[in-house]
Amino acid sequence: MLKLCSSGSEFDGTTVLCRVCGDKASGFHYGVHSCEGCKGFFRRSIQQKIQYRPCTKNQQCSILRINRNRCQYCRLKKCIAVGMSRDAVRFGRVPKREKAKILAAMQKVNATSHEKAVSSELEDEGRLLTTIISSHEKTCDYTRDKVAALTERARTQPVRTNCFPHLVCPLNPAPMEQGENSEMMKHFSEWFAPAICGVVEFAKQIPGFSLLPQEDQVTLLKAGVFEVLLVRLACMFDSGNNSMMCLNGQVIHREALHTSNNARFLLDSMFDFNERLNALRLSDGELGLFSAVVLIAADRPGLRNVELVQKIQQKLSDLLQKVVISGHPENPHIFGELMKKIPDLRTLNTLHSEKFLAYKMEPQNNGLMDPSSTVTSSTLLSADPWSQYETT
Repeated sequence: MLKLCSSGSEFDGTTVLCRVCGDKASGFHYGVHSCEGCKGFFRRSIQQKIQYRPCTKNQQCSILRINRNRCQYCRLKKCIAVGMSRDAVRFGRVPKREKAKILAAMQKVNATSHEKAVSSELEDEGRLLTTIISSHEKTCDYTRDKVAALTERARTQPVRTNCFPHLVCPLNPAPMEQGENSEMMKHFSEWFAPAICGVVEFAKQIPGFSLLPQEDQVTLLKAGVFEVLLVRLACMFDSGNNSMMCLNGQVIHREALHTSNNARFLLDSMFDFNERLNALRLSDGELGLFSAVVLIAADRPGLRNVELVQKIQQKLSDLLQKVVISGHPENPHIFGELMKKIPDLRTLNTLHSEKFLAYKMEPQNNGLMDPSSTVTSSTLLSADPWSQYETT
């Protein structure tokens, strides 16, 4: 599998890739590296002013080498999105030096155009807030409203269980203390795929996110999806009785966890974090907006257009501040307290990565998991959610 590397370059190690479909690029055409197929397609589309039949799949087709001819509407849209310029088609053959000047000027214009487009998407605060909250409610299966009945049953008729530390997570559908590790891991990972895809769909609907460079979208998601899941699953932790609820309604008490595994510190940290977050008594909508702020972070390593990410992040942060202060007049410091949770999420993310790596390196677990496809205890290494951003 060939991927855009985190630095945003278009190489698989030996070959320059087409920015449109991921095939081998034949050169720098119309402002971007592209293959002969996409170069010719874009030239014909512009020169002949072709109006393609509208996409029947909500304009969300993934353009890859193997299917690039399937939806011409989305292919042309992708050409323009990655930076191919209509104006460049009209210049024809020009000296390389002049062509470089022209392309540099057009890229500057394209950058300005992207900034204006982002500003336009973020301009209406009411629409911005409604869109994010609606997206959160549609893509999150663990809002307080949706798990209210499960939570009430867990409090009034608790069914207690024990669990391996590396399987302690609300998304575990059947926590157990005994069984075949490899089989448990397989079933456990299957339950994580929808949760991860939910975060991906949530991100795609955040105004301005789709206007970021494709590489930056992947960078933000891969860095932030675990942190967003932690926020989403906060309602599954009950600080009142120091326990955590699983999807099947079973309850795992904090003190019942095994202490021999090196994941204990991570588990304690997760319980402590969720207790502090739940103490703020945020609504589902406020948690959705906070999740957007967590995800759109300009300080993630490897971002290509930091300024554009910063622009979206600042707007979201300002909106979050207005919403939480308005919704919690009894706590004038709530925004500051909430923003302090972001470094905590980063720490938990790092701890999780370290503990999971240590678990995989244990002799009894060698060969237990395929790191390219397995997700355990919030281990977000599944390739499937990123398929629309990668080339095969």
